[in-house]
Amino acid sequence: MTTLTSDEVNAVFDEHQAKFPQLTNQISELRTLYTTKMWHQLTDLLTAYVKDTAFDASQDGNELIHMYGKMIEKLNFKLNPIKYALITIACSRQFESIEDAIKFLEEAKGRLRNKHDAVFLLSISQAEKKHDLGLHHDCYEMLVDIKSQVEQQADIDSKVYAALAHVHGLYYKRKEDHENYYKSCIQYLAYTPASELNEKEQRELSIKMGMSILLGKNVFNITELLDKEIIDSLKGTDFEWLYHMMKTLGEGKIKEFEDTVKQHNEYISKFPNIVQEMQYLEQKVRIIAFLEMIFESGKDDRSMSFKKISQTCQVEEGDVELLVMKSMSLGLIRGTIDEVDRVVHIDWAMPRYLNKGHLQIMHKKMEEWELKMENVVRLVENNSVELVQS
Repeated sequence: MTTLTSDEVNAVFDEHQAKFPQLTNQISELRTLYTTKMWHQLTDLLTAYVKDTAFDASQDGNELIHMYGKMIEKLNFKLNPIKYALITIACSRQFESIEDAIKFLEEAKGRLRNKHDAVFLLSISQAEKKHDLGLHHDCYEMLVDIKSQVEQQADIDSKVYAALAHVHGLYYKRKEDHENYYKSCIQYLAYTPASELNEKEQRELSIKMGMSILLGKNVFNITELLDKEIIDSLKGTDFEWLYHMMKTLGEGKIKEFEDTVKQHNEYISKFPNIVQEMQYLEQKVRIIAFLEMIFESGKDDRSMSFKKISQTCQVEEGDVELLVMKSMSLGLIRGTIDEVDRVVHIDWAMPRYLNKGHLQIMHKKMEEWELKMENVVRLVENNSVELVQS
């Protein structure tokens, strides 16, 4: 292990302070934390420091690489392994050559032997850089291998799952696989607090996920995204129309969806791929309205007339069968259609993410079930004497 001297550390900080006077406060605090050997606090501040956008705008573009070689590399035994990996990944972005960045990450893995989570993060970053090189198949193979190794471990840091989901999302985005891209992003958000994303990152992710919802043929579990606060980043922007389209579509509000499309037609018309899907989106909002109708119905009320479906989903009775068959073909429901009695019998509906509205419905159903059970118990108690005597 190479010894790091205070003079070497101060020389690095002096260099950064001369080039980035706007970072003076952070640099001063880093000096103090290093001098006082407060490694936990130093790790946290370094993690944020190396991500500062000042380094992206730098003309030289190698300050982080120099800092890493002179100082950070030698601190690997003192810093938290996960955050050491994240710092390494942030510094790797300054390499002009992606191949050099991949090599840089590989060398860091050698310093983190037996630190599984940290090594996984570095490997995932290598896969991402393969993707950036256009080696998409290599990227995907690496992700499959990493995922297999992760699944063999008992306890994995959430940042590893978040990173895996993120790079999977990049891969599926490149493939224009809207459904898997959406699923990957939802998984990424499950492991990533909104506070870890700045406003720009929240907005860009919301736009991409919103587009995948509108363009993905089999993206129906939209309410999970609607419950995330990141989509509020679209409000007051040129993509506020996307917020309202996601909202009304995901909740199966047919009239509100149609009104949103008319109101924001000028913005929507700028995206020909969405305009081409508009007819399918009109069907999609009706399918979601149908799913909401099924969810709200009681367990003993899963036989629905064509007329009721027609009224709820705002389609002609003659088109009800087509709507139901489409829902079945997408794997959203299972059941049978009675063409004689013009009734649809629902046996199963795809499990869906439950928002606050759904939970209120579930609460009401539980209360109704509890009341039924009380009535049954009371009936048995009242007739217990007769039952015993008989």
